[in-house]
Amino acid sequence: MYWLAAIAYTLQIYFDFSGYSDMAIGLGRMFGFHFLENFNYPYISLSVTEFWRRWHISLSTWFRDYVYIPLGGNRVSRGKWVRNILVVWGLTGLWHGADWNFLLWGLYYGVLLLIEKLWLGKYLERLPKALRWLLCMIIVCIGWVMFNLTDFVQMRCALARMFSFTHVALSQSLAADVSIVPAAAVDAARARILHTRLPARAPRRELWRRDRAQRRVSGAAGRVHRLFRERDVQSVHLFPLLRRFRYV
Repeated sequence: MYWLAAIAYTLQIYFDFSGYSDMAIGLGRMFGFHFLENFNYPYISLSVTEFWRRWHISLSTWFRDYVYIPLGGNRVSRGKWVRNILVVWGLTGLWHGADWNFLLWGLYYGVLLLIEKLWLGKYLERLPKALRWLLCMIIVCIGWVMFNLTDFVQMRCALARMFSFTHVALSQSLAADVSIVPAAAVDAARARILHTRLPARAPRRELWRRDRAQRRVSGAAGRVHRLFRERDVQSVHLFPLLRRFRYV
């Protein structure tokens, strides 16, 4: 489920960023302005280096021209060059938002680019293109999880679930997604709603109890959503699934 959420967010952020860039290019063309392409099919990239040559080209170009080159670029010693890369990518992360997860996201790509340029690049070129593409997309999906989750507890939980290949019940996923809701409460609600089977002709009192229980769970899900909107927490929210719980 967490991989599905990560892939969905990977597509959503691309459609968002690339979409408004294409709208700006089209509107500018209507008024006689010619803007350069900003996203050049980034999800067909075979490496992290190629991905950032295709993703948000205007941002990468600006940081290259106004930060990386003034610091000396790659015409300095190896130590200073590593410093320049990390400074550029740390600033790139902070450009997206003033929070620690954005800084971590930027340094994540800075370290990956250094590893790729210094050691892994020549080995990756020997791999089949399909495998190189798959590795690149896994790295990108992990990066978007770090980008999206500002809470480090949620980030750690999401990444752990993504690389945990054991079966995890839906109630445990819901509880792990947000630490405010105890696992026992979610388990109880799930058992009460999902595991209750009524006879074909249920008495009126049983039907009334079922409807009341369903309203309580839906109300609890709504209160959790309002609480998180007030706290302004960005997350891979799984709580809307609670609203779909029905008797089976």
